[in-house]
Amino acid sequence: DYDIRRVLESEQNIFSLNIADIMNAKPAVVLAGEKAVRALEIMRDRKKPTAVLPVVDEGRKAVGMIHLHDLISAGL
Repeated sequence: DYDIRRVLESEQNIFSLNIADIMNAKPAVVLAGEKAVRALEIMRDRKKPTAVLPVVDEGRKAVGMIHLHDLISAGL
């Protein structure tokens, strides 16, 4: 959500922008095979903490998303 907030704060005309103009091309990700606590560490340790991470396979193909609420529900 930081990418969207950044654009909104910049006063650009958001209706003329493409997703590529807004997106983070190199987002923090977590591997599907990693422990759940690793996702929490990545979320917490970022320069701008986040509540959601893309989950990728070994080839860095997106396989899902993990949200902070998912981690809390799992007992972390």
